[in-house]
Amino acid sequence: MSDNNKIFTLNIGSTSTKIALFNNTEKLFETNVKHDPKKLKECGSVIGQKAYRLEGIYKALEDNGQSLEGLDAVSARCGGTGPIVGGTYNVGKKLLDRLTDSNLHHHNADLGGIVAAEMAEKYGARAFFVDSPETDELIPEARITGMKGVYKVCSTHTLNQKAVCRFYADDIKKDYKELNIIVAHIGGGVSVSAHRKGLIVESTNLIKGDGPMAPTRCGEMQAMTISDMAFSGKIERKELEDR
Repeated sequence: MSDNNKIFTLNIGSTSTKIALFNNTEKLFETNVKHDPKKLKECGSVIGQKAYRLEGIYKALEDNGQSLEGLDAVSARCGGTGPIVGGTYNVGKKLLDRLTDSNLHHHNADLGGIVAAEMAEKYGARAFFVDSPETDELIPEARITGMKGVYKVCSTHTLNQKAVCRFYADDIKKDYKELNIIVAHIGGGVSVSAHRKGLIVESTNLIKGDGPMAPTRCGEMQAMTISDMAFSGKIERKELEDR
């Protein structure tokens, strides 16, 4: 790393996009770009929000007198990666093809890699994503369920959880990879994970419905209750997922 690396970071949420500009680890600028929920809905899909989100990002930068000229890197929170080990990755063609696959059920975070790639291309920078929410480092025992042929996968607030672990490790003058830590992310969704020497070895799955109730999650429910709702003939799959 050189003495001056201009890095733009973004975290796309349901109705806002958090952005920040850094010189290496020094934060130069930070803001939360609010997006009109009605206009987001008019975009038709998560992927269809790209132009509207970018418009808001560039306006926020302009309004605050920030320039991205000379940018070295764009780093995003990015989902849709499939199961991978945590870390920092390049946003490449293979990932972009996956993120734009219309057959996938897209989450807001999936747009991160697409936006990062477009901004990086515009400014001659490199595009990265860090600690995908689909990071899967579970130990074999954590994958076991009570049903043959059904195994647990990991989907959690990896980016925030691992960042907090690193901050904590710095505070106590240790390496994250030396520590065993239990972490709870408490936000719109709630996830709880066990971190063993830098890896998430056990976790609730916030996409599949594991864990405690939260502002945007019903929490774990009895399996037969969901089955009864699904086969009642009164509710479609999309409505059931939304509920």
